[in-house]
Amino acid sequence: MGADARARGVARVADLAQRALDTRTLIAESQSVLTPLVPGVDELIWKTLDPATLIGTSSFTGRGEPTPPEIFTWEYLEDDYMKTDHAIRSELAQLTLDDATEGHIERCKLFRDLMRPNGLRHVVETVMRDRGGRVWGSFTLVRADGRPPFSSQELDLLRAVAPHLAVGVRRGMLVGDAIEPDGPDAPATVVVGPDLRIESHTPTAERWLAALPGGGGESLPTPAMAVACAARARSRGGLHAGDERGAGPDTTVRVRDDRGQWVVLHGAPLHGAGRDRVAVLIEPANPDRVMPLLMDAYDLTAREREVTRLVLRGRSTTQIATELFVSPHTVQEHLKHIFDKVGVRTRRELSATVFLDCYAPRVVDNARRAAAGRPLRSGPLTESVTA
Repeated sequence: MGADARARGVARVADLAQRALDTRTLIAESQSVLTPLVPGVDELIWKTLDPATLIGTSSFTGRGEPTPPEIFTWEYLEDDYMKTDHAIRSELAQLTLDDATEGHIERCKLFRDLMRPNGLRHVVETVMRDRGGRVWGSFTLVRADGRPPFSSQELDLLRAVAPHLAVGVRRGMLVGDAIEPDGPDAPATVVVGPDLRIESHTPTAERWLAALPGGGGESLPTPAMAVACAARARSRGGLHAGDERGAGPDTTVRVRDDRGQWVVLHGAPLHGAGRDRVAVLIEPANPDRVMPLLMDAYDLTAREREVTRLVLRGRSTTQIATELFVSPHTVQEHLKHIFDKVGVRTRRELSATVFLDCYAPRVVDNARRAAAGRPLRSGPLTESVTA
């Protein structure tokens, strides 16, 4: 596949990312773009992550099937190569099995126990990270034994589409949360027509709109109006291959509402739905939604929550000490208290406990949604979902 075809593919994914598509639809359409550009892939796995904790909120194959449960045991409990957090920390935000093991793939437990018995050999995981540095997920391509390794051109292509996918997944999760909200504080979506009037909205939108500055009337509140106009102007400018706007910050404004709560509004054009129609996505400015859950479950102090957040993001003791302006000894003391409260002995066990308590229900819920072609939802979930 030539360079022109790859450039068109990147531009197509960038265009998809700018639409107000739910995450499952974005992934399905992006996958159809990538498949002919990276042929001979025998397995494709998509993961979404909570950017606040880097813990998974969904994991499913390119066919929409949930990944095997043993993958999560391996991810959070096993010491091994080729973990998602290794790819996140890698220089290129991309990792192949050969690079991870320095060519000694038999050292990898995942390869020995799961891949080799199923005839699989080549793996590359690429991180979906936006230009602000926040990670929204990853996608892993696998080829069978006997197929060629991934070429440098293919790896470059995957890295090129990854920032666009990050933007799209971020938007898509908001759309999913808004279409089928978990509760009254869930994000909302408002569809704005060419005349800048509200055409439709999701269930929680009225509450958010009424609390925005200038809200409560028939007209669109001022912040929403500004975001809608900016998104429309951005859409008219178009996207081209290599245009960093597709991977950069989207049309966003942060504002304090009439209740004193910080709210984030995002604008996204609605392609194929009539000229100049846009979606305004509204969410609370609270990326660390898991922390209040941990506070309630384990009675962590504010400082212990900060330390836990950094541990979940893979920070070392020295890095945590530097970021919090305390000594490494103080960090170790906090860790001891955290471990005692949560009932674990290691950082890995802490991550596994947080996953099982807060995120495993969400992964199960999203697996059902992916299989049914329904929008994915984001963030932690602390109770079973049957909807």
